[in-house]
Amino acid sequence: MGEVVVVQMKVHWSMPVSITTRQRVVKVVRGPEDAHAVLMHAWPEGVRRDRFISAKRACIAALCGRQTPQYARTMFVYACQEARIPYREGDLPM
Repeated sequence: MGEVVVVQMKVHWSMPVSITTRQRVVKVVRGPEDAHAVLMHAWPEGVRRDRFISAKRACIAALCGRQTPQYARTMFVYACQEARIPYREGDLPM
C-alpha cells in the first residue's frame, strides 16, 4: 500500500492576495487552495512558465503539510509578477 497523505483544504494566509483577471474580475485568494484553483482554472494560457509551476507545486505541498502556507503565498505572488497579473496585498477592491 502507498503512503497516506492528509490534505488540509482550509488553510488561510494571514493576508489574502487580490488579483484582477483579464476579464477584469477581482478574485480574492485567501490560501493555497484558492491559489491552486486560480492557477489551474483562471490562469492565462500563454504565461504558464517556471514561477507558475513553482507556485502550483508550493500550493499542493502546503495543502499536504510539506510546506508552509506562507511559502505558497510567496510563490503565488511571484507567479503573478511573472505573468504580469495585477495583484495587491489584502482583499480590498483594486
